[in-house]
Amino acid sequence: MSENFSTSNNYFGNSTIFYQTNGNNNITNTEAQVSSVVKTYYQGMIDVLESHKALTDADDFQPFMIALKDTHLNKVQSDYETNNNKASLYILSAIGLLILIIACSNFIMLSLGQAFKKVGEVGIRYMLGARRTSIFGIFFSENLILSITAFVLGVIIFVLFLPTFKNLAPNEIYTSLINIPRVVLFVIGCLLLIAFSTSIIPVLKLNNIQPNLLSSKKLKLGKGNGITQLFVTLQYGLSILLIILTILVVHQINYMKYKNLGFSSKNIIDLRIFQLTNSEKLALRDRLNSNPDIINLTLTDRDYMGGRSSDAVIKDNGDWVDTRILNVDNNYIPTLGLKLIRGENFRESNLNSKSVIVNEKLLADLGKKEDPIGNTIRMSGTVYQIIGVVKNFHYDSMEDEIMPLMLRPKTYNGERGNFMLLRYQPQQLASLLPFIRNTWEKIIPGKELDLNFWDEQLNNRYQSEEQWSQIIGYAAIIAIIISSLGLFGLTLLTVNTRTKEIGIRKINGAKIGEVMAMLNKDFVKWVVIAFIMATPMAYYVGRKWLQNFAYKTDLSWWIFALAGILALGIALLTVSWQSWKAATRNPVEALRYE
Repeated sequence: MSENFSTSNNYFGNSTIFYQTNGNNNITNTEAQVSSVVKTYYQGMIDVLESHKALTDADDFQPFMIALKDTHLNKVQSDYETNNNKASLYILSAIGLLILIIACSNFIMLSLGQAFKKVGEVGIRYMLGARRTSIFGIFFSENLILSITAFVLGVIIFVLFLPTFKNLAPNEIYTSLINIPRVVLFVIGCLLLIAFSTSIIPVLKLNNIQPNLLSSKKLKLGKGNGITQLFVTLQYGLSILLIILTILVVHQINYMKYKNLGFSSKNIIDLRIFQLTNSEKLALRDRLNSNPDIINLTLTDRDYMGGRSSDAVIKDNGDWVDTRILNVDNNYIPTLGLKLIRGENFRESNLNSKSVIVNEKLLADLGKKEDPIGNTIRMSGTVYQIIGVVKNFHYDSMEDEIMPLMLRPKTYNGERGNFMLLRYQPQQLASLLPFIRNTWEKIIPGKELDLNFWDEQLNNRYQSEEQWSQIIGYAAIIAIIISSLGLFGLTLLTVNTRTKEIGIRKINGAKIGEVMAMLNKDFVKWVVIAFIMATPMAYYVGRKWLQNFAYKTDLSWWIFALAGILALGIALLTVSWQSWKAATRNPVEALRYE
């Protein structure tokens, strides 16, 4: 094994080594050998960490080993390997399962309603000696045909909406990698399970009724049927859960995007210049600075979009504080609008000195309560003098807590100046962009200009959350549509079974509103129960999700109230149409029909 290990630019930062085994060795022994070699290589750093109490024992340092095939779905801590995690698959699978459960419960509920319309046929078959299995076979074959038809339609819809889903997915979808045999077996299993579950419940329900009652054709679904209530409650409970989570995710995204970051990213252009030489960087800076439409301009090594540098600041007691480092120049603070609460900014006279500006968090972790200006701190054997303190600001996303920070004047001569941030007059943007492009082409011909608006870039840090909000939102829409279709069908069945009752009430003087209230109150009750059941589940899931963010919104009561009102409103709109038709029907026609 080579000793030319890769290292990051962080003090004792993440390092990654790939090694290949011959397949015959014992994995445990191989990992032990690799671990021994790596620990021997890093022994000097381990001793330093132990001396600063960052490691209490050398055994606390253990190389983390994982099979290459497992890296993509594991959150391996590395600055250089992009990966995903199993949680994303679990969430997508859970959403798909929820929608499938809603659809299946809908199917079962409507199948049960249709079964009660066939009571005469079923009763006659029982009286002629038909067995339960034959009755089940009739229901099963019908439901299997319906399931297969629905599957074919689903495939067609999937093909039509695949481009939309690709826009939601953060990564490319490679359909060629799908294991076709497994998918076919899974689909067959699902179709058989759905057909079985939607057939067995009606058969069991009818089996508990005497054949002579079945053949009388007077058996009806009834307003108090427990199974239908259960499925309506289940459907709307899951739909309300998805609505609450959608509102919560959108609310958290807006909180992160519009919270005061401690600096102003608006009206700032981000130029990526790491491919330029130092002389090209300085020439570009001086030429752009001559334009009066550019208010401020600064060179820095980070634009908060990726990568990070950190080191250990040694405390007086020998402990250390992990500290982020930003290399900047004297225009950095005014360009970003950072608030300098103590001391002074860098000046041209001290740009090449060991002066630094720190944030409040670093002072707090160092335990410095008195005025820190003029104090010295030590890092990697170098002594720096604090000349200023800036108010804490969010250079990372809201998922991470603000870390101790040190600003060092290192980019004044172009060195480490990977990014150029330009604050401009917003009303002059139309004329400024051509100027920037022309200046770039004159100074650096042949190199591509990489220009971005910084506020848009920073908001893109939450692209993953926005994609999840869209996915959950679409799932909530699909779920509520399926639930409403089921509720509509159940309302129609209920109205048909209560036609005589409605007619008698109308003849006895019942008003349209009273009849509608009578028909709607049961459905409203089910939705209210569904809301009560969904609320604690949504609260638990929402709190768990919010724990991923160091800075988060409150799980406010209005989120649950809004979801409940939306679900109730949709349910009322769904059932009121059929209720109104039944309430306005001529009672004489209703009684004649009966």
